[in-house]
Amino acid sequence: MDVTMNYKIGILCSGLGHVVRGNEMLAENTAYMLHKNGVNVRLYKGGGQKKSDIEIVVGCLKRESKAAEKLNRVFPAFFWRLGLGSKYDIEQTSFVLKLFLRLLRDKINIVYTPDPHVADLLRKLKIIRLCRSKIILSHQTNEPLEYLRRFEYVQFAAPYYLDEARKYGIKKKWFSIPNFVDTEKFKPSNEMVLRKNVNIPQDAFVVLSISAVNKRLDYLIEEIAALPED
Repeated sequence: MDVTMNYKIGILCSGLGHVVRGNEMLAENTAYMLHKNGVNVRLYKGGGQKKSDIEIVVGCLKRESKAAEKLNRVFPAFFWRLGLGSKYDIEQTSFVLKLFLRLLRDKINIVYTPDPHVADLLRKLKIIRLCRSKIILSHQTNEPLEYLRRFEYVQFAAPYYLDEARKYGIKKKWFSIPNFVDTEKFKPSNEMVLRKNVNIPQDAFVVLSISAVNKRLDYLIEEIAALPED
């Protein structure tokens, strides 16, 4: 029997339920994929409605709220050290403050989150024994290596970033698992109609990438440009 079946896993995402972004979709997809495979998992989200029994709406001071914007304006610059350096940081901090006792009560063994500050706050709570879970940070937001060194477990979405970390002598339990995308689901229902609607020639070879500009899209552009025309 798979040992993971004996663990209770918590997927944490402060933006899930009120922000539509890669981080949020990753957290939701991971939780439901684990649940589908029989893993005991809970999905802790920062907003929205509960859609199934595995979801728990924790709530938080949302980054798009007027309160978060006002706090971000009035806090001094050095407050970033307290986890209040940006509206996103304020959201993550308020999320953890509402969440960590729930994690203890739910006896979560493993925490997985794409939110870097959520992971770091839980790491600090773990030092003073207010968090008992192992913490896995899914590296999605381009934190520098010095920041990542804080964590024992880091998941990279591409082997390139793991290889770069290894070059600096990192020997922690870091690993690479690509993000999963169901290409059978996320495709146009009628490709010919789509090409006609957006004025793409029917015989043109097209590569579509949807990502933040800082996700090294320059590499993809260079590689595609180097392909032979025939």
